Amino acid sequence: MGKKAAKKSITPRGKRVTVGAAFQQRLARGEEPYEAIEGLNAAILARKILLFVEGREEPVEPDWFADHARVAIKLAGGRVTAKVVRFGRGFEGGPYNWTVSGDGMESGASRLTSQPRPRGPRPTRNWQDHVLREIIRAQAKGKSIPSGPVLAQSCLDTLGHLPDVSAINKLIKDVLDNK
Repeated sequence: MGKKAAKKSITPRGKRVTVGAAFQQRLARGEEPYEAIEGLNAAILARKILLFVEGREEPVEPDWFADHARVAIKLAGGRVTAKVVRFGRGFEGGPYNWTVSGDGMESGASRLTSQPRPRGPRPTRNWQDHVLREIIRAQAKGKSIPSGPVLAQSCLDTLGHLPDVSAINKLIKDVLDNK
């Protein structure tokens, strides 16, 4: 008789990081804590990031995650981190070690470019002025300048216009060069 074929996992065995490390990675890239948590939850639900629980090779199903758990902010020793918290049945045992695929970041540019650009009239306000105000607000609070994709999303949310991320990055560079 022949050898039994080994069962292959449908999940790539690539790099995985803890949920807390993915949260810290998002903070390092300029996201606010609640924005980072919201981004992690949305990416897991959309399968842009795969969530794994220790001892299992298969990722957690997004539908199960939607009904039973969320990534939430945790304060530990004066430091903000993240952890998976339960809120429904079907979550016995624990505590569990949770990891996510990659570095916990889905491409910010793909998130914006996957949405169709809004059609219609040009914005009544200048997006460059809006971006400059957001940069000034961040610096006044002692925070780092938001990234191009974050500022593009802000323009879309506030002005109803999605400027090109490369144009925003050029504006940020110009601002920094003229400091």
